[in-house]
Amino acid sequence: MAKLEQQQKSHTADSSPKVYEDEAFSFRIPAGWKTSEADRPVASLWADHPGVVQFPAPGHGLLLTKNGYTLDLNNMAGAASPVPGSRFFEVFRIPWLSDRDVSDAWGCGGYLLEKPQENGEGLLFFNMVFDALNSEARKTCGIPNDLVFERRWFAGYFTTAKGVWLFDSDGAGCAEKAYTLTSSAKTPAELPSPDDPVLKKIIGEAIDIVASIHYKRCPPAREVDR
Repeated sequence: MAKLEQQQKSHTADSSPKVYEDEAFSFRIPAGWKTSEADRPVASLWADHPGVVQFPAPGHGLLLTKNGYTLDLNNMAGAASPVPGSRFFEVFRIPWLSDRDVSDAWGCGGYLLEKPQENGEGLLFFNMVFDALNSEARKTCGIPNDLVFERRWFAGYFTTAKGVWLFDSDGAGCAEKAYTLTSSAKTPAELPSPDDPVLKKIIGEAIDIVASIHYKRCPPAREVDR
């Protein structure tokens, strides 16, 4: 069973526990980050975390939020397809395309540029950014032609050297993991600039959180040297 060092009576930053712990891992929660219950109906979760698909089951990870950003640490992620590392729309949701075919989200994901973030240790972190888009890309991604849209940050994800969205755990019977960082943006106009100082601080803190994780079992798999 998951347990918190302090019982959380509300979802305010002041009442956030200092340490999260479950059967697989534990880590310290920095000041200002709030824990969020992940056992509500998906429609309700999407309202608060519009870019998330892989919500962790209770006791197998945690949602953390700060300043409109969600860090999703899911230790039992899964994909419906046999594609190694999963497909874009099985990990990320584009809220303003949610009423369209999943192929539209998949196609739009192809226009995102992946930019690695320097990270001293642990898992790699990649930012996914929309750069200047032509008319075809705007049509695919549902971005109005009259919207000034130059360099917007969509989301970020942690991964191993294999660079996949769902990454393997080390150990028999261990599930794949999905660690993502998303914003509360529900429209293209609400996406932040990659240079936004608040976003940069959030990314740095998210990297520090993931680097501080202590794994009791099923740590991220390391590639075998050849």
